[in-house]
Amino acid sequence: MATCLNLICKLKKSTRLFCSVSIKQPNGNCGYSSDVGSYEPYDNQNERRSSVRSIPLNSELHEVLMHSKPDNPPISKLTQVSILGLPNAGKSTLANQIMKWKICTVSKKVHTTRKNCRAILVEDDTQIVFLDTPGLIGKKEMQRHKLEKSLLVDPENSLIDSNLLLYVHDVSCKRTRWKIDPKVLKLLYKYQEKEAVLVLNKIDLIRDKLRILDLTDELTEGVVGGIESNKSTRLTLKRKKRSEVDKEELFKKMEDEKEKSVAGIKRLEEAVDHKNLSDDELFERVKDLKGWRNFSSVFMVSALEDDGVDDLREYLVKSAKPSPWRYSSSLVTDIDPKEIVLQTVKEKLLDHLPMELPYVISPRIEFWDVSPSGLLSLVLSLRPKSKHWVKLIVGSGGARIKQISQEAEQDLRNTFRYDVRLKIIVEDPKSK
Repeated sequence: MATCLNLICKLKKSTRLFCSVSIKQPNGNCGYSSDVGSYEPYDNQNERRSSVRSIPLNSELHEVLMHSKPDNPPISKLTQVSILGLPNAGKSTLANQIMKWKICTVSKKVHTTRKNCRAILVEDDTQIVFLDTPGLIGKKEMQRHKLEKSLLVDPENSLIDSNLLLYVHDVSCKRTRWKIDPKVLKLLYKYQEKEAVLVLNKIDLIRDKLRILDLTDELTEGVVGGIESNKSTRLTLKRKKRSEVDKEELFKKMEDEKEKSVAGIKRLEEAVDHKNLSDDELFERVKDLKGWRNFSSVFMVSALEDDGVDDLREYLVKSAKPSPWRYSSSLVTDIDPKEIVLQTVKEKLLDHLPMELPYVISPRIEFWDVSPSGLLSLVLSLRPKSKHWVKLIVGSGGARIKQISQEAEQDLRNTFRYDVRLKIIVEDPKSK
């Protein structure tokens, strides 16, 4: 009952309005956040530590930080969090908002995150290492779309060292919101000794807020933190008006769903040592299930609007256990600076170019220079295969490539917290 009341109270909180945040750079210029979310670059409550945390402007210094001895406080705490979910669930946006720093690339197109990315949050004596993972896919999807194998194996690899699983569920997707995907359930059962937290994302897109309670009941099977809700577990039905469904048909649907769910749970209980099961066998055992009964907590957020993220961040900090830190407090991410630049430009290509074009074009760094004042000057090139591609990338009067360049430059200012000058050259296919 207490769990339900807590969820209802969260629903009644007023939703904060989203607004872009202008960020003053060290040289006095202002940064800009594109419409994928806003990220505050400085933490006013921890000015000293924030002033020394930045992403290096060269790979050599980044490598030094990666292997630096952690500067543990007298009493240090640590937790390592794997962020799991289907493609486009909002995992990277959530990681950025928790960090208050745009580290992970985000886009409206699927498969923006191609491999595991670490982001390191430091608050007082606590270090949290986030592992943002690619969206979970199956072997058939990987083969059909000719995707890298890393998209298939990286999400599970991230679970090996993690203490906590953060499952991000997109409540706005009508096709998938009423059940946990079997690929996710397989990992939850396979690593059930680890704490798992359910994050219901994109709640701003749900008009009927009470429906989120129904979703919570479905996805948790009515149990959160070992406490069963006062309502019996609801069974998933097609969303029709009851007047349109014959009573006998409705009863039959309920019984069928109940039998599938009970049968699935029984099969899992019979498999006491689930670690001896193959992935395919475990998948077969969970494919008919709707939810997971072992979530320790549930959070309702809108990562894009930064609504509910503070509560989640506070929970993660409090969940950290006494332990030496894994990284130096100066390290923000394990991504190499040059890779950050390439990913940021790729993100803007995904946002602005049509169809499959951005997936087959890879930007290249032609020039990289850091001035004594800290100005990062960059020149990147794009090499389209045809003149038609050139026209699509450049746009009318060069408007599209100009917008891509400006947005990428502004995001890089926010990420590096230094002034950045970026130029993108679109090469003529004939010049190759």
